[in-house]
Amino acid sequence: MSIKIILSGCTGAMGRVLLEALEAESDLTVVAGICSSSDKNFDFPVYNRFCDIAEEADMIIDFSNKYLLNDILEYADRKNLKLVLASTGYSSYDEEKIFCMSRKVAVFRSSNMAYGVNSMIKLIEYAAKLFSKDYDIEIIEEHGGKKIDAPSGTAKMILNSIKNNIDYNPDIIYNREGVLNGRKSSDIGIHSIRGGGLLGNHTVMFVGDGDIIKIEHNTLSKKIFAKGAINAAKFIADKTKGYFNVDDIV
Repeated sequence: MSIKIILSGCTGAMGRVLLEALEAESDLTVVAGICSSSDKNFDFPVYNRFCDIAEEADMIIDFSNKYLLNDILEYADRKNLKLVLASTGYSSYDEEKIFCMSRKVAVFRSSNMAYGVNSMIKLIEYAAKLFSKDYDIEIIEEHGGKKIDAPSGTAKMILNSIKNNIDYNPDIIYNREGVLNGRKSSDIGIHSIRGGGLLGNHTVMFVGDGDIIKIEHNTLSKKIFAKGAINAAKFIADKTKGYFNVDDIV
């Protein structure tokens, strides 16, 4: 039986890539979409508000933005819908609300759905254990000019993975504007680059006195995020409640 999906952000760049990928999936069907655009030329009804949706569904996949989170959670709670949440820019309070929702329905949450990115983070965790005492750590993330949040959700994931694998409490320095006293060994720098059509690149540098170790992931196609979202949807299809992320699949 096909899983019936409401796609939030269906007219966005990522929403369109996901729709193209879903054409090859016989067990996943989009029954309705949510968008703020007037472009509604789709094979399914598209609404501006969740409360207007007439179709029955099993799940919401969200590739929109953080501002729709409350509407998504309220609708999922009312209709008992599973959630795949792939938007970024959420605050710690938002993340707590998402986790609370997972006590009622199955929630798959990740700021980056790509298998390669999450595998890279595993390498970074190991590297942080090896190098953090003798090497300075810097994180660089690059995205297209239309991305509205900085640093990226993936950069925050990377930062948390490092913090959980070092034995000191770091000072997080963003872009170093106004930092005049030089770098402390406890600093972790995060630098955001925005421009053109960059799809998302992330680099972690472990910088020593005599060498540099780099771990990086460069995105060549948004199809990797669509594939990850599809895998996430299939993964939670038989789950009734709980909080899941890419680690549960990897």
